[in-house]
Amino acid sequence: MTTTTCWVLRQNYGEITDQNQMRDLIAEKKIVTCPWGGWGVCRDNVISRKYNIESENGVERSSCGQDKKFVENIKVGDFIIIPFAGQRTCILAKVTSNVIDSYDTGLNWEQKNEKVFISSARTANARPFMPVIRHIEIINANYDKPALLGRQTLCKYGGNISL
Repeated sequence: MTTTTCWVLRQNYGEITDQNQMRDLIAEKKIVTCPWGGWGVCRDNVISRKYNIESENGVERSSCGQDKKFVENIKVGDFIIIPFAGQRTCILAKVTSNVIDSYDTGLNWEQKNEKVFISSARTANARPFMPVIRHIEIINANYDKPALLGRQTLCKYGGNISL
């Protein structure tokens, strides 16, 4: 018997990404990115399956297992609710692939003034944005945001979803 799970997956690394850019990226590329799997040593830890445990593997704060859940617990066929900070609606999607490491988005990322920007711009400080991802099928791009429990980036959603 197969059980379908619904997850809440925020796409806001350290609360420093532009939420409009992240929403556009998801809608255009049909992907979701792994928490802690976007760039730097944290991304490398996800790819090597060491994950980002507090005071280990070169990280300053713990992922609380969010990266490990993305890689090991989410299954093809599971649903994902993707809320965005400051937005009234979210995206409801279905997972269609296993994990893909170092996915070439064709975009770049750059940190400026404590914010991260993802775009096609090639500036002196921009680096390729090649996150750990899963492909998705968007079921509803303007899903009414349910009352979500918890503030973690990746957790199971225990409520009902309407397709």
